[in-house]
Amino acid sequence: VSKAVRGLLALVEKERMGESVDRARLKRLLRMFASLGIYQDRFEKPFLDASMEFYRAEGERFMGQSDVPDYLKHCEARLAEENERCGNYLDPSTARPLTSAVEVNLVERHINGILEKGFEAMVSGHRLEDLSRLHGL
Repeated sequence: VSKAVRGLLALVEKERMGESVDRARLKRLLRMFASLGIYQDRFEKPFLDASMEFYRAEGERFMGQSDVPDYLKHCEARLAEENERCGNYLDPSTARPLTSAVEVNLVERHINGILEKGFEAMVSGHRLEDLSRLHGL
């Protein structure tokens, strides 16, 4: 992975951690990668790999320290953030695999824990909003 790509990945991670980044600059740089025909090979693959790792670690951390309704809200928020990121500066071709990376690492990997830790409580407590959120994810 080139120094330029590492820099771009670092900026995206900063944004994921809540820091402000220059989205216009990211957009220009990534459009340049696309114009040169190197977006998929040089950026998208390392970006998706980094996203998988980021959300794998985050899923482990948050699932261990959150109750299920809060965890589901977090998953929903992260999916919305990544969707916004796609609209702001990533190539449209990245949307589907990025959404999949988030869903796999935040939801699918933890579905047994989600069901064991909170499903029964949500049903017996008539927490329809939380059940709807789980269904939507």
